[in-house]
Amino acid sequence: MVHNPGVEVFTPEEFWWGVRDGYAGEMISAFLRHGGLPAVDQVDVSPFTPQEVWWSIRDGYFGDMLAQATKNGGLVEYVDTPVNDIATASFLPEEWYNSVKDGYASDMISHYFKHGGL
Repeated sequence: MVHNPGVEVFTPEEFWWGVRDGYAGEMISAFLRHGGLPAVDQVDVSPFTPQEVWWSIRDGYFGDMLAQATKNGGLVEYVDTPVNDIATASFLPEEWYNSVKDGYASDMISHYFKHGGL
């Protein structure tokens, strides 16, 4: 059988695991169609930093982050624009004044530290 580029041929040990664990049918199907395990499209994954882990614990989304880390090994980057190129609008002096005057300055400061602006 001709080996297709980008396809990994199953080893006898992998076939044994497929029989043992109950997915031999899917393995045989993939083997007959592709000659092995077809390559998956590679996506960019950014591993989480310790600071991001701390933020997730602090802000209450640690479970979601842990699920992403175990499933993908980090944060999958689906967007074409890098995160550093996304512009944020900083708050105007008038907005700071209004936040103090109207009593929501602490929320605005919190939002500023989390997102760097609007």
